[in-house]
Amino acid sequence: MAIGFRKSLFGFNTNDVINYIDKMHTAFQDKQTTLNNELEKLNGELSLSKENYDSLLKEKDEIAARLNEFEEKYAEIQRLSEVIGKLYLVAQANAKAIIERTSENSRITNEEISKNLIAIDEAQSSLSSLKEQLNKTSDGFMSEIDSLLSSLKDVKNQVEENISAAKKSEEEFEAVFESLTEK
Repeated sequence: MAIGFRKSLFGFNTNDVINYIDKMHTAFQDKQTTLNNELEKLNGELSLSKENYDSLLKEKDEIAARLNEFEEKYAEIQRLSEVIGKLYLVAQANAKAIIERTSENSRITNEEISKNLIAIDEAQSSLSSLKEQLNKTSDGFMSEIDSLLSSLKDVKNQVEENISAAKKSEEEFEAVFESLTEK
């Protein structure tokens, strides 16, 4: 690189060398200032990126916590649905067994029916409570619960009708029995 220093008695011209050094120093300072500004800008962007990253991590943790909460509620809903389904099947089986042996054990049958009606009432109460929980967490299960409630009401009505029919049959039987024994 030819700089073009003029020659003097003891080498190069001192003013040319000093001017060159000043020019190089000024260019270096300009370059240093530019690089420092760029470094500050990059540090600011890095800081902003770190803040965004921290914010995203916090949001991720919040979403994970909410997802865990929803999964726990879903598992609870599944468990309650299974329990209610089993309760419904047990209540239905008990009602059928009670209806089949009504003429044999009227007193025992009435006690069992009362127990089943209480169980059905508890199931309806449980279903109502579950319905409120489901409204808060998911509307997807509402139609199934309404169907279960309707089925439970139908079973209860059927049981009550069977009780009435059993009592009426018992009264008719007693009337026929009395008429046969009076002769």
